[in-house]
Amino acid sequence: MDTLAKPANSRGQQPGGNVGSMAGNPGGGLDAAHVARLLAEIKGYMPETYKNIQTNAAPNRLGNAAFSLVRRGLRGEPNCFYASEGGRTVGTPFNRLDGDITAHVALAMVCFGCRYWVVWQQPGQST
Repeated sequence: MDTLAKPANSRGQQPGGNVGSMAGNPGGGLDAAHVARLLAEIKGYMPETYKNIQTNAAPNRLGNAAFSLVRRGLRGEPNCFYASEGGRTVGTPFNRLDGDITAHVALAMVCFGCRYWVVWQQPGQST
């Protein structure tokens, strides 16, 4: 029996991943409370993803734009931030016209295996 109490996700389910575009308010993305819950899920259950966010928030990388991209992805905006770790997936899939990034990530996971992955919008790209 699991002795750790795990908070429910935004749909009242046990944690296991919350893709931003599939949860929350229809047509309106996620509200601030839902985004806060997803951020807590990242901090509490996705340590490598959290480290990656902190690394990308460094001034010589994306800076504060990293936090904005994470929140935009968690609210359901595609092509900003998408991550998976330990069976949890957060953010919103990429659907760029220059290639299906999500398919490439899935192929890499199947071929090589991975504990976690994080996909970021590149500086200068738009959604």
